[in-house]
Amino acid sequence: MLLAFVIYTFVLLVSTGFSYLWIHIKNSAKISFIYKPLILILPILIVSVLLGYRYNVGTDWNNYQATYLNIINNGISFYDILHSDYEPIYLTLNAIIAFFGSPYQIFFTVIIVLYLYLLYKSFSKFSFLLPLGFFFFITTTLFNALNIQRQVLSVCIFLYSTKYILSRDIFKYFFCVTIATLCHTSSIILFPLYFITNPLFKFIDKTFVLLLLYFISFFLYDIIFDILIDLLSVFFSDNARYLRNIESIGGLAMETTTGLGVLSTKIIDVILIFYSSKLSKVYKDYKFNTLFRIFFIGVFLSNIFQLDVFLSRVPLAMESTRIFILAFLINYLLKIRKNVINYIIAISLLVLHLAIYYVGIINGAGGCSPYQFA
Repeated sequence: MLLAFVIYTFVLLVSTGFSYLWIHIKNSAKISFIYKPLILILPILIVSVLLGYRYNVGTDWNNYQATYLNIINNGISFYDILHSDYEPIYLTLNAIIAFFGSPYQIFFTVIIVLYLYLLYKSFSKFSFLLPLGFFFFITTTLFNALNIQRQVLSVCIFLYSTKYILSRDIFKYFFCVTIATLCHTSSIILFPLYFITNPLFKFIDKTFVLLLLYFISFFLYDIIFDILIDLLSVFFSDNARYLRNIESIGGLAMETTTGLGVLSTKIIDVILIFYSSKLSKVYKDYKFNTLFRIFFIGVFLSNIFQLDVFLSRVPLAMESTRIFILAFLINYLLKIRKNVINYIIAISLLVLHLAIYYVGIINGAGGCSPYQFA
């Protein structure tokens, strides 16, 4: 357990520390252009190797290792790639790395490199938020990233693609989402989000409407869920029973038995809703309201689907824009609207995420601990 605390603390410090250093030196004339990329590349490589060389860490680790070893030992045909339970791009990535005879640790390392690089590029339009972005990605998503690799890879691709929603580039956005879908099929739901900027969705910008919809989705989720299941059953026919694979509530966000992560997340959601109107005005040039619309739709669906083992993963990509929203909020509280109350709220949010992170380590969220190397 001690090693897990050391590794995850080191990952958090390196990721946030070097990203803070990067945004302060990237435009500096005092540092040679030869050394600047090292400030970005070095921490990505260090973190990727540390996490890539893990052994039996993550609930699905065995499945992903077995898939890679099977490909490296027996190869894989184009037919197998197209007809596998795993998505084609994920399997193709396996096949490319296996072609060079690399051990499975290299494959896991490459996956982490892709996570971190895509995350870095996701903040290109607002790079001043990069350290906070890494902080919230590590504290909210890392344990999922070590577990549901395919979906988190598709999530990172989506986070990168959001800049094309903001810049209104439909072809690049649809291309990115197509790639994300070929990594994990749940991403197919993301195509319509390009049209979230339409004035028809302006009602989502109102705080009262947001709170009303949020509490409806939270307290009446079972009723709404049953209605949606009945509608979906029309399309799924006799296989609709698979949509009713309901599990009892417990540890949704942290996968622990305490429920602390669930309660904390709901409180944070409400705080974000209360500040959304102010943030939309302050960060109008960054089109914050568009990002918040995406985030809120994800949270709304997450509340409704929270008990279903399959559907609960559908809104994950949308809800993962939480790292953008939280980064903007903390920046606003600490640097824009400076006062004692805002400082307290900002520090409390940071400490709360650290607490959830470390409680997750203690409880082995997603099989993240104990930690060991291959």
